[in-house]
Amino acid sequence: MNILFRFIPAALLALLPAAAAAFHCDVSATHISFGAYDVFSPSPLDTTGTITVECNIKENEKRPMPVTVAISKGGSNSFFPRKMQRSGGGAPMNYNLYLDPSRSNIWGDGSNNTSVFTGNVVRNETKILTIYGRIPARQNLAAGPYSDSPVVVTVSW
Repeated sequence: MNILFRFIPAALLALLPAAAAAFHCDVSATHISFGAYDVFSPSPLDTTGTITVECNIKENEKRPMPVTVAISKGGSNSFFPRKMQRSGGGAPMNYNLYLDPSRSNIWGDGSNNTSVFTGNVVRNETKILTIYGRIPARQNLAAGPYSDSPVVVTVSW
């Protein structure tokens, strides 16, 4: 069974004051593919992806710029868990995206006990963030491709 999760970055969303109109950030994200899922495996299926953020902080600005990076629920109504849909219908596949390698902090929008990345970017320096994905073990699912609707990445400053 081949399972593909597509992580589609969104346009940068932010409201800027008039004085900072020239300031912007470029954001990109890799697609996350879990590969083949074994319904009989006692272990979860893990994978990773990345979000890349680069901002053009003003040349005379010496301090780092604080940013927050959030990830939407995708097509799910909840972060607990997110769900991928099977092409052709059937039961959805549970999965989630995390901020940490131990996969204990769900990467969301900061609501309902989810976490967001909060950190700094420096002028002309690329910030690469790792997304940790996990599909829980032993889900009784039909074979076929599974995917989530666009999962939106939002960068705020």
